[in-house]
Amino acid sequence: MRLIDLAFSRSSDKGNHCDLSLIAYDREKYQILVEKLTKEALSDYFSPLGPSAIDLFRLDNLSALKIVLYNVLDGGAANSIKADTQGKSLSGALLRMEI
Repeated sequence: MRLIDLAFSRSSDKGNHCDLSLIAYDREKYQILVEKLTKEALSDYFSPLGPSAIDLFRLDNLSALKIVLYNVLDGGAANSIKADTQGKSLSGALLRMEI
């Protein structure tokens, strides 16, 4: 099952870090996310970006997860020469993840 079957996602940049929100379609799907999506799985999935760390926060009252990928934006919007300096495409990449 892919994350897109369970939730939608938004992303933003915080300097050199990418902040991802994963919002479940309903409470049942949120429980699946909580049970199956781990920091280790995220670390493996996003390893090509070389994050220095990953945080995963539960937002139970919103049926959402917050994911922070540290040091993946090559300096951030003002400094990076990457095509996606703000990490906007990473929400789409996250939704393609299999759990």
